[in-house]
Amino acid sequence: MSMERFKRLLDAYGADARRWPEADWTRAQSLLSASPEARTEWSRAAALDSLLDHHPAKADDGAVERCFDRIVAELDRRQAAPQASAPFMARLAASTAPRASFFAVIAVLGFLFGLSGWGEPVSTAAADTMSITYGGDFGL
Repeated sequence: MSMERFKRLLDAYGADARRWPEADWTRAQSLLSASPEARTEWSRAAALDSLLDHHPAKADDGAVERCFDRIVAELDRRQAAPQASAPFMARLAASTAPRASFFAVIAVLGFLFGLSGWGEPVSTAAADTMSITYGGDFGL
């Protein structure tokens, strides 16, 4: 087991071996016996587990319900709000998907502009002709 995988499992399951999947716990034991770094990480996770176990959350049963109700009410309010009141460009800029579409359109337009030849440098013959005709220095 790699140290990275071990740390991810510690983050997910903590230091209590009863929470770990059996196959991962077996590999973790091998790593713990061989690696001082793994033992240090294990100790840190055990200390965090201890803190969490001894300091339970102080929320009454109704707190979660009230929080959930506020979230649902806000979502309902946002869905009921008239979207037509905002200008089109403001609504377009407010969401992520249109921004990505906007950049895709700009990229396509840039590609087409490049194919159109508008940005092409003036040829030497054309520069010489303009220089003779208009008396300027058009040699690029």
